[in-house]
Amino acid sequence: MKLYAASIALLMCLVLSAASAQAQVVVSIGSKKSARDCYLFAKSGVDPAIGINSCTAALSEEPLDGTDRAATFVNRGVIEAAAKQPDQALADYTAAIAINPTLGDAYVDKGSVLIDQDRYAEAVEQLNKGLELGASLPQIAYFDRAIAEAIMGRYQDAYNDYKKVLAIDPTFTKASDALKYFIVKPAHADKAS
Repeated sequence: MKLYAASIALLMCLVLSAASAQAQVVVSIGSKKSARDCYLFAKSGVDPAIGINSCTAALSEEPLDGTDRAATFVNRGVIEAAAKQPDQALADYTAAIAINPTLGDAYVDKGSVLIDQDRYAEAVEQLNKGLELGASLPQIAYFDRAIAEAIMGRYQDAYNDYKKVLAIDPTFTKASDALKYFIVKPAHADKAS
């Protein structure tokens, strides 16, 4: 079996959908009020300015253990990424990783922002690390990685990752939509041409 991609159509589809396609992974935290509010703002996507302020308050005013502190940085990064503040989001994901280098979701979210910045190889590295560490929503990591791989011309890898997304979550329509841009032909079809 040989895989072909309708490359111009595939790239146009993926580039246009990249920013809206990537979902950020929100990390649950303990019961501190501001940190909990930060989590809820990150999860809901409502009013980014208030959400960022809530997260900042949690980080500066509340005594948080390492786990909750790292999670709060991730959650503020999610809000910042949604508010089109990629540099701040990357700084927060990096801070979360410095506190807890085993937090797979921080790497996945960092990879998502790197895709938005056209830093595809770096994104793939971060997404791989997130998957290796057991990201809570691996279908998001595989989907984002497929976007980066397709844009880099690694169509077989992208195709395989879209298939992994659907194996995990058959209702992930953006992955099934992306697969429509691939053409799979039997290996012997090339010899007949």
